[in-house]
Amino acid sequence: MSGEIHSDDLIDPLGEDLDERLRSVRSPSERRTIAGLLGEISHLPLEHTRAVLETAAGIAGVSLRASIEFLRAAPEAGQILEPPEVRAWGELGRRLTMNDVESGVSFFASGVEEFSKVPTTTRPFV
Repeated sequence: MSGEIHSDDLIDPLGEDLDERLRSVRSPSERRTIAGLLGEISHLPLEHTRAVLETAAGIAGVSLRASIEFLRAAPEAGQILEPPEVRAWGELGRRLTMNDVESGVSFFASGVEEFSKVPTTTRPFV
């Protein structure tokens, strides 16, 4: 059917953007780190993966280091948070990073474990 959406249609534009960003990273070790982290998030459900990739790209525009920390925390975040919550958590960290990179990095490094204690119905208010 022509109205169907295929997962390849959703990921291809993101893959092109990520390829471009990876090529812009000068350090080979950082490229390997990012590629490894991307491999880890590929095990998340498609909508979670999409949320993580889109959010990581936005954070990378502010700080590559903060984006790497976000990607490190993303597999755990994907297990606890729904895709809109992953985006909101990432956006909060991106805004922190805009004010102070170290605060943003620390925010992502602390992870989302505390959110697992918050009831699902209450999370949108947090």
